[in-house]
Amino acid sequence: MKLRALVTGASSGIGECMALQLAERRHDLVLTARRESNLIELASRLRAKHGVQVDIIPLDLGAPGGATNLFQACQERGFQIDILINNAGNGPFRPFLETPWKDHEAMQRLNVMALTELCHLFAPQMLKQATPSHILNVASVAAYQPVPRFAVYSASKFQVRIFSELFRHEMRGTNLNVSCLCPGATATEFLATNNQ
Repeated sequence: MKLRALVTGASSGIGECMALQLAERRHDLVLTARRESNLIELASRLRAKHGVQVDIIPLDLGAPGGATNLFQACQERGFQIDILINNAGNGPFRPFLETPWKDHEAMQRLNVMALTELCHLFAPQMLKQATPSHILNVASVAAYQPVPRFAVYSASKFQVRIFSELFRHEMRGTNLNVSCLCPGATATEFLATNNQ
């Protein structure tokens, strides 16, 4: 069955790998991230190699209104989203008090608020669809074991994990499956872009 997946944070790392795996399974894709040039290159590569439809929506999910803008863009283009992968996230690796408040606030908006809002926006649509739908929220092993210098990041991922578990419970008996991925240390740009 051919589905359409929306992947956030798709310009590199785990998001890019998920997009590759979905394209290999011949699913159409909607990719979003801040870096438009990366999305253009990835979309071109996936179309050429796998013959799937790949649309890009460059935007910053951490900006105010980011989640709503993404949902509206999908609505305007008539996309039925069958798989939502909430992968976008960041986390400054610094002591709590040495990190400017604006960085903590921005991280919470992206890691928690945007992810939760996207679930709230897309789930009602998914529940109306005749086919099975899936939401995968990407947390971290830090959701289980707090990491020094990652205080707010660890807390944000704990919230994502608990929210995902409870949302999954609420969706029992419906066509919508909710799961949470908690990867450990992964060789991506995350380390380089978060002050390590």
